[in-house]
Amino acid sequence: TRAEAEARALAMQDAAEKARQIAAAAGLRLGRLVSVTESGPVRPVARMTMTTAMAPGPVEPGQLDVTITLEARYAIEY
Repeated sequence: TRAEAEARALAMQDAAEKARQIAAAAGLRLGRLVSVTESGPVRPVARMTMTTAMAPGPVEPGQLDVTITLEARYAIEY
C-alpha cells in the first residue's frame, strides 16, 4: 500500500542515518548498501477478504498504524 511504501522509505532513511552515526563514532565512513531484509507479520488475507465482503460501505477516515522492520547492512570505509 501507499502507507507501507512511505513507511519503508522512512525506515530506509532512518537505517542509513543510524549507520552513518555508528560508523562516524568508530572513526569510519559509511560505504555502499550491501543488503536489506524486511521482516514483519504475516497478513491474514482470507480473513481480511471475508471481512471486507461482509461489511460493504464507505470507509471512515481514521488513523492507520504501519510498522516496517528492516535490517540494512552497509560496507564501511577506512
